[in-house]
Order: sequence, then C-alpha cells, then structure tokens
Amino acid sequence: MNTFAKEALGGLVLIGRMTALPGKREELLQLLEEAVALCGQHEPDGALTAIFHTSPASPDIVVLYEHYPSRVSLEEHRANYERIPAYGQMRARMNALLALPVEIVEVATPAVRFTRAASPEREE
Repeated sequence: MNTFAKEALGGLVLIGRMTALPGKREELLQLLEEAVALCGQHEPDGALTAIFHTSPASPDIVVLYEHYPSRVSLEEHRANYERIPAYGQMRARMNALLALPVEIVEVATPAVRFTRAASPEREE
C-alpha cells in the first residue's frame, strides 16, 4: 500500500516561465544548474528547493519552481544580482539564451506537501 507523509510548509514559492531561443533549452538548463551552484556559494539561507520543468509539447519552455525559507531570503537572492558581479554575469549569459524576458507566474505561500513514503523493495 502506498502512503503519503504530510508536512506543513512555510516560506515562499516562486513559479516562473523561461522561453529559450529555439534549440537553446538544454544550454539554458545547464546554465541554470550553474546558477544553483552559484547561489549555494553566496546564499546560506537561500532557496530550499529549485526544480526546473520541461515539456515535450513546448520544447523551448522551462518552468521553474523555487522554494525559499522566507520573503527576506527571496529578496536577498534578487538583490545579489546587483551586489555580486558573478550574478550579473550569469544573468547576462542567461538573457542571451532567452527569446522573452523571464515571466514570474506566481509568488505563493506553500501550505502543505505530501511525499510518498518509500516502499519496501520487492523480492523477485
């Protein structure tokens, strides 16, 4: 039987959409991976989760989901693009791969997460 663990969440979630130039989605995803590593170096209280989604129906679209522990941590992340030269350089590289500006779809407060509990290994 599959069961789910329930966990109350706080903080802030940002959901965005990025439209890569035709054929540049994989390069954009690689750059986003570099961006996560950069944030990890400079933001001790930064995003708890960063997930990047793609769709076979829209091959140039990347939907991003970032969960921050607080509004302050999200604001600090945004301010780093002005304060830290490497962030500005990363943004310039990212903008060169985009067909449209990044669209922030939603900023929301997460309420609850359900995670499937691990099931015991099946014997064959």
